[in-house]
Amino acid sequence: MQRMILKLIAYDLEVEYLPGTQMYIADALSRNFIASSKEENSDCDMYIHELSPCYPASQEKLQMVLEATLKDPDILQVIRLVQNNSWPNGGKQLNENVKMFFRIKDTLTTIDGLLFKDNKIVIPRNLQTHMLNLFHESHLGMSKIKAKARECVYWPNMNKNIEDFIRKCDICQKYSNENPKMPMISHEVPTRAWEKLGTDVMEYNGINYLVVYDYFSKWIEVKRLRNKDSVELIDKFMQIFSYHGAPDFVVSDNMPFSSRMFQKFFDEWNIRSITSSPRYPRGNGLSEKAVNIAKDMLKKNGDKLDLALLQYRNYPIVGIGYSPAQMLFNRNLKEKIPVRSSALCPKVIDPEEIRNKIAAMHDSNKKYYDRTARPLPDCNVGDDVLIKTQPQRPWERGVVIQHHNTPRSYLVKQYGGRVFIEDQGNI
Repeated sequence: MQRMILKLIAYDLEVEYLPGTQMYIADALSRNFIASSKEENSDCDMYIHELSPCYPASQEKLQMVLEATLKDPDILQVIRLVQNNSWPNGGKQLNENVKMFFRIKDTLTTIDGLLFKDNKIVIPRNLQTHMLNLFHESHLGMSKIKAKARECVYWPNMNKNIEDFIRKCDICQKYSNENPKMPMISHEVPTRAWEKLGTDVMEYNGINYLVVYDYFSKWIEVKRLRNKDSVELIDKFMQIFSYHGAPDFVVSDNMPFSSRMFQKFFDEWNIRSITSSPRYPRGNGLSEKAVNIAKDMLKKNGDKLDLALLQYRNYPIVGIGYSPAQMLFNRNLKEKIPVRSSALCPKVIDPEEIRNKIAAMHDSNKKYYDRTARPLPDCNVGDDVLIKTQPQRPWERGVVIQHHNTPRSYLVKQYGGRVFIEDQGNI
């Protein structure tokens, strides 16, 4: 099509529409084409040669590309095929490297021993790494570098080569963005109330609070703390156990709940401690949700936290239809709002009904959450990796030494010698 346009430039044409059924001469000539495949058009050759002096590259660079071209047998073969217009039918007889040029043969031209695709110079294989270093000299983003490269040069699989080159760049890896969020792993739904608790320590207006959340009934306990040491926290847990009893499982962050004193306390009460992955608050997501609820109560109610907790515990949970009090005690709690005495009488609720509703909520939440999440490749012991020890710090090199007992977590030894428990999202 481009060659046809070039041929017609020399003519002043007047275009007029004529139905195909009336174009007798043109129809006859189309059946009497010239069998020779050789094209003779000096005007086109002269016009294409105009590209050479206009190409935005110095003579030194062009000479460097020419020398590299003369050492690349595949490029030399392509140049001969273009010059002689001798491409085999279907390209089946060509080797794999040359066959990649067969698909774009109509866009290839040669000028002074160089191969061009459209107006972009084709870079020989032995010069491609040098060009990648030039494009990536300032460590710009992958999209910018690919866009710039596509404007200037061409070689097969250029986009993939750029991506692989940047992924191996130490500087770019060190300052790369954080990993995308991974698919949600939902906690197993408990079989009864107060079987599994989530806990966290929060701070509001300079005061620390212990927040405890029941995975089954959604019941929340909020206890004010004098300090955050293990002795004070264990004392608050004992207050809660005195009227609810002890659970089977407690899900928490690592500190201070992974201390020796806490582990001894959990062992004495036959409680299994489950710690979330470090610097991954979503691993203890329900406790984080309870913290947000408690902070909202303090923000809106000030010193009336107990009243706010009473109403929260007595109001139905959306999606389940029962209040935390009903799911924990099988009855409603009396408050200021008038209510019939019969509504305060205990009424047994089937735990399996509640379990099914909670499971349905988990499935729905996971479905919407995973729309923008993607899994990350698993790590193996001995893998060299990059880890992010703090959100504001760059990535650091390390090696995986062991799988951790928490989901998607590993023990990683930093090159400096320190060992970190890292969630897969930080690797």
